[in-house]
Amino acid sequence: MECPDVESQIRAFFHFVEKSIGFKYNEDKSYCGKQGVSLKTVISGFPREDRLSFLAMLITLILSPFLSEYIGPIFTLVTFVIFKLQCKKSGRHIEFGMTGKMMFVYMGYMILSAMWSDNPIMSVLIGLLWMGMFLGALTVSNLATTEYRLDTMIYFAVIGGAFVGAIALIQTLALYADLDFPNPFWGEIDAKVLGLLPGNLVDTNFVLEKPASTFTNSLIFATFMLVMFPFSLYSTVTQKGGRRVVSGVCVLIYFVSIASTYSRGAYLAIIVALFVLMFLGRNYALNIGITFVAVLAVLPPSVFRRLSEVSVKDFAVGERFKIWGACFDIFSNNFFLGIGAGSDNLHQRLVNDYGINWPHAHNLYFEIMVEGGVVGLLLIGAVLAFIVKDCVKIISRGGKWKIMGMCTLSAVAGLMTMSLTEFTFQTPKELQVVMVVMGFLEAALRLSAHAAERGEKAKKIVAAPARIPEMIQ
Repeated sequence: MECPDVESQIRAFFHFVEKSIGFKYNEDKSYCGKQGVSLKTVISGFPREDRLSFLAMLITLILSPFLSEYIGPIFTLVTFVIFKLQCKKSGRHIEFGMTGKMMFVYMGYMILSAMWSDNPIMSVLIGLLWMGMFLGALTVSNLATTEYRLDTMIYFAVIGGAFVGAIALIQTLALYADLDFPNPFWGEIDAKVLGLLPGNLVDTNFVLEKPASTFTNSLIFATFMLVMFPFSLYSTVTQKGGRRVVSGVCVLIYFVSIASTYSRGAYLAIIVALFVLMFLGRNYALNIGITFVAVLAVLPPSVFRRLSEVSVKDFAVGERFKIWGACFDIFSNNFFLGIGAGSDNLHQRLVNDYGINWPHAHNLYFEIMVEGGVVGLLLIGAVLAFIVKDCVKIISRGGKWKIMGMCTLSAVAGLMTMSLTEFTFQTPKELQVVMVVMGFLEAALRLSAHAAERGEKAKKIVAAPARIPEMIQ
């Protein structure tokens, strides 16, 4: 098919395109018929300069949950170093938004608290640990340069979580059948290695009555699964073909493995997370409701009995009330700045002043309140406010971005609910997954903004042919 005698008009039109979206018109291409450069080629190609770091991040996302607390997070650091070196080589700058900047301020405050901390070395180490895991957020958000990359990262992270969930289910069966299977998976090695660490960074008094998978106890495992659970739903909705099937299987593994922990806090948290997801729309709410009821129908009666056991006479509940009372007393005496970052500060005071031998506050809010005082509460509150604000922005952009925003908001709601009865930022892998989700959020915020901008420019391009005669006169 030969081109019509309007080449000058076509050139004028693509000159307008170039000005509108920065797309460079190629004089050697014919734009007649079905020929031309596809939009996918323009916006979703993988830059060669960061392919290695992207691969390293995928490996980190899928393997870190399986590895121990002192090995898995190292992958985050190694991946960031690879990415940073490639950025330096290509002249690229690492970017992050206001949420990350506020988080950095809070982490700086944690290190600064060493000045008045009972254990200054631990305060500095905890601050550095947070910063190290924050590098994962930076790497994820800057590597997710296309929607396909972001979705692939989420998909790999979901599979990694499902893998440790499957291990927990095997541990549950082993407990019921009285079989010999390691629980925690790395328990014996962890007890030796983590016991060498200063202070009380990670509790090595492992609880073996409930599945912990590759984590140091079942509550830490439940926290990890709660954070990733909404993203398994996101992958099920947005992926296609085999990936959608795999994601659907992952949803079931997440749900059942959380139930297997027999954690009442986790049960409440997943209900809250699912409630948030109901606002995705009528069809999604119906599907989520049906899945929820179907899974509940096959759970053993012992799960429901665990929910009915909540009372002050219950040992776990009673001990928490004792800890929280002591925390409030410590906070009242260290109101403004707190006692310094690091749960070991609180642990020593609980033991020495109150005779309570527990490693932390069993409540994220009390922990932050005691460690950082009012200043710490305000700073972490600002971080949370920015996260919610970013989620709302993404939701407002509609389409798949609404799903992404709602799933992130669901993960935040689940984590905050779990935090009512647990210190959910206790271990490196807990921090690692939270920071990865922050990276997902920042990437989604940036990509959704670009998509909205492209949509507006596309509208102008559609209207452009009417202006061609005027442009070529």
